[in-house]
Amino acid sequence: MALGLRTHVCFAWLGFSASWTPTDVGWNNMGVFMRCLSGGLMLADYSAIAGQISAALTLLVFSLVHVVRGPPVYESNVTIVWALLLLGVAAVLCIAALWRTEIDNVAVMVIGYMFVANALGTLSWIATVPFLASSFDGSVVSSFYAGSGLGSL
Repeated sequence: MALGLRTHVCFAWLGFSASWTPTDVGWNNMGVFMRCLSGGLMLADYSAIAGQISAALTLLVFSLVHVVRGPPVYESNVTIVWALLLLGVAAVLCIAALWRTEIDNVAVMVIGYMFVANALGTLSWIATVPFLASSFDGSVVSSFYAGSGLGSL
C-alpha cells in the first residue's frame, strides 16, 4: 500500500527538524559571526574543528553504547528522535539569543553551538535513518533525506 503525501511531508519535516539543519544554520550565519565577534576569520576554522571532534565523539559513544547494550530497540529509537528534535530547537534558540557571548575573546557560544549541531546531525544519520528504514516503509527514508536537504537551502 502506497503512503500518502501527508505521511511523506511529516517525515520530510522530521528530516528538516532533526538532522543537519542546525549545522546549516551555523554555517549560513558564519559570515556575520566572523564580522561581529573577535574570532574573526579563525572562527570558521575553530567551528569546523569543533564539529569534526563532535562527529568523531558521537560515532565513538554511539558505537560503544551499541556494543555494550546491544542494538537499540524501538522505544529507545523513539527517545533518540524526540531528543534530536528538542535539542535541535533548544540549540537554535540558544544561538539566536546568545551568539555574541564571548569568554576571553573566544566565541564560546558559536563554537559550542557548532559542536552540538554536528553531534545532532551525526546522530540523526547513524541512529534515525536505520530506525526509519527498519520500522517504517522504506520510502520514508527518502522523505527524511529530502527534508534534511531543505535545511541546506
